[in-house]
Amino acid sequence: MYTFGTKGEILFANDVWFDMFCLPRKSNGEQIWRKSAHPEDLHLLDEKWRLLTEHGTSHANFEFRVRKLPDQKWATSGDYRVLSSSCFAELDQQGSFKSVTGVIIDNTLDRAHEREVAERLASALEAKRAQENFMGKSEH
Repeated sequence: MYTFGTKGEILFANDVWFDMFCLPRKSNGEQIWRKSAHPEDLHLLDEKWRLLTEHGTSHANFEFRVRKLPDQKWATSGDYRVLSSSCFAELDQQGSFKSVTGVIIDNTLDRAHEREVAERLASALEAKRAQENFMGKSEH
């Protein structure tokens, strides 16, 4: 669970949130959480942040990748966690943006399972095509 202020600073985050983002507890700074995000996902995070803070969107759901280890390089698909965030913009009495509060769910195992199932299905379909091809040629 987390709450970010108007500039993306951490107002509150539980220990699990810090663990998921590989950040030391009590880290401070504007949008410090961006350091853990996959570079290819930063545009998505920026877009969701703008929708919540500038365009009056009250709710956002999105998925993005973060590092598994604090100083790792982005190399392979297994080097990251897949997180899903659901968050709400909070407004003050005048209707101005005040903060974002949300929850994070780690979907890493689910996405890895989906990739494995897709790879097995593709392999099975290829084996079936090869068998059908072989059977078709041997009947002639």
